Amino acid sequence: MSLNYAKNKFILLLLIITTSCINCSCSNIKNRDTQKQGVFEKLYTSNYKSDTDLATSFIILAHLALSVEQMELMRLDYEKETDDKIKFLYEFVFAKRMFDYKYRVAFIDRANKYPELLVKTDSDWISVTSPLLNFLCFCMNDDDKAVETAIKMFQLDLLDGVYATTVSYDLFDQYKIDPRRITSIANKLGIDKKSLDIMLEIP
Repeated sequence: MSLNYAKNKFILLLLIITTSCINCSCSNIKNRDTQKQGVFEKLYTSNYKSDTDLATSFIILAHLALSVEQMELMRLDYEKETDDKIKFLYEFVFAKRMFDYKYRVAFIDRANKYPELLVKTDSDWISVTSPLLNFLCFCMNDDDKAVETAIKMFQLDLLDGVYATTVSYDLFDQYKIDPRRITSIANKLGIDKKSLDIMLEIP
């Protein structure tokens, strides 16, 4: 009898501990969700003090885990937005956070039309090069218009210093994989082999 009592007491204690852990875990999840919501609300606001603050907030948002509701709120605002610079930042966030190819295409299309946005969008994000430019270089892996945009930036003298080195290096990586592809895109833009070699820093 005492053995059954001890056994039942142990099971009851185990249930209490398990319930406590579950409640604690749920509380932690709720706290994390609340914190995530708070971070989003601080970053995503209509009261940006400057274009730099705006760009910084969007770049951070592109690197955060966002809920479906938060993404939908941003998407609705994006549809109403008319400023190309701001739409470009939305497309950057969506292209990185959504599995919807159309935003990646939209980002590349707008970068191709306004390539200066890739290097002249100031932010307080600390990195060697612009996250916007880095993402375009990533897109060069499988998108010819991204390659075209990168080459156009050289033609328009938009790149210098570390920016020029970064794009040149990434273009050369693509050239090593498929020289015909890069040469063909360059030729369509009026770039001959000698000029392309200089651009890619090929000796």
